[in-house]
Amino acid sequence: MVDNMQISEGINIKNELGKKLLKLRKEKGLNQNDVAHAVGITRASLSYYEKGERSIDVEILFKLSIFYDVSMDYLFGLSGKTSPQRKHEYTLEMAYLGFSLCAIDEFWKNPDFVNMMNEFIAHDEFNTFKQLIYFNKDFNNKLYPKNYKSFLISQLIYSMITDISNKESMEYDDKIMTLPLNTKKELCKEIKEYLLEKEEFEKSINNNKSTNTEYQKQSKDIHDNLMRIYRKLIRLLNE
Repeated sequence: MVDNMQISEGINIKNELGKKLLKLRKEKGLNQNDVAHAVGITRASLSYYEKGERSIDVEILFKLSIFYDVSMDYLFGLSGKTSPQRKHEYTLEMAYLGFSLCAIDEFWKNPDFVNMMNEFIAHDEFNTFKQLIYFNKDFNNKLYPKNYKSFLISQLIYSMITDISNKESMEYDDKIMTLPLNTKKELCKEIKEYLLEKEEFEKSINNNKSTNTEYQKQSKDIHDNLMRIYRKLIRLLNE
């Protein structure tokens, strides 16, 4: 039984979906070429979709929902909420630069990842990284093992990411020193409580006092507690 929903056989889903797509494109001030290029279809195909003359492949529909930053429910008329989170002009520009929709979505939803990428590009060894990626001449002869280039690249990436992580840790250490004394005392208390809880949990495991169900629950509770402290610390350092 379906509650709070009327299903009518007279509704043309393709037409309704097409109207939504046309409305979204007009609101963004885009032409069909802009949208078609961004989601990897032809302008003609998009025109058919917007006119309700052709059914949309689910993969294309998913890409359009990401591109317009709306839910699938909204496109099908099951929800009136769109909850936009992305700035469309930036999304379109990123698509023109060659970023995939998955990459664009990751950039928008994960600012820490964006910061990591910025730090990686700004690293002193980034030019060396580019040279290793694009320079093949010296790695196509018998002087080097077959996978030598891959080895050098992986080692360089590891070194660069380690530098970035260490730099971030040092910056957080400096920020922690500037926190109010009472705040630092409160954090220390919570960390000590976490460590004590973790120690008691490990003792119970070593003594085989926990069942599998208890183990899973306690392990999750301890992890959640650690993440709560971590999120609190990050929030305090970014205020």
